[in-house]
Amino acid sequence: MQKKYTGFTLVELMIVVGIIAVIMAMAIPQFQTYLMRSKRTEAKVALSGLAQLQESFYGNNGNTYTTRFGAGGLNCHRKGLCQDATDAEAFTVPDGHYRLTMTGTAASFTITATAVSTSQLEDAKCQTFTVNSSNQRTATPGTDCW
Repeated sequence: MQKKYTGFTLVELMIVVGIIAVIMAMAIPQFQTYLMRSKRTEAKVALSGLAQLQESFYGNNGNTYTTRFGAGGLNCHRKGLCQDATDAEAFTVPDGHYRLTMTGTAASFTITATAVSTSQLEDAKCQTFTVNSSNQRTATPGTDCW
């Protein structure tokens, strides 16, 4: 009398593994693209918030801008836009993927978010975002980052 075996064959298991591999090969790049877009959004939100603080500072301080993030400047930590920022010092957004710097004079400013190269998701398309006192927004090297 012949025994009847139940279960899966090796071929059936390999087919399932192959299907899972194909699904993962499609899903992982899409997920990484989504993560990069969310990191870009965080940088853009920080830039827009800092630009608004600059305009508020401009109106409250005799029509002059500042290059200081901390006390005596934008006080951005009070608005939740920056943490541990001191005067005239760059800082990173909370997730650590972009570093923010500010330059300018009493009559104009430029705020730049630069991608940190040590981040897990290297964003080659949008390395820097910039906003200035004329509200001109640029990004390099990409043109469709904003």
